[in-house]
Amino acid sequence: MLDKEMNDAVKNVLQQVAANSYFCIKVMEMDKDYVHLLVSAPPKLSPIQVVMKLKQEITYRIWKEKESVLRLIY
Repeated sequence: MLDKEMNDAVKNVLQQVAANSYFCIKVMEMDKDYVHLLVSAPPKLSPIQVVMKLKQEITYRIWKEKESVLRLIY
């Protein structure tokens, strides 16, 4: 579940990852339990490659930044 602080952290990580990758995020919407993205990527990248990159980076960076909060939940 995403609160305001976690929501902002996830958005920040997603923007950083896209800025350092070959794809860009056109639209980003955050819901209570979901992140919705419209991503533009070159044909050489498959959708699964983009999703894997985003999920790996979010997991690593959010745990690194918010470990104390996440340990209480998980």
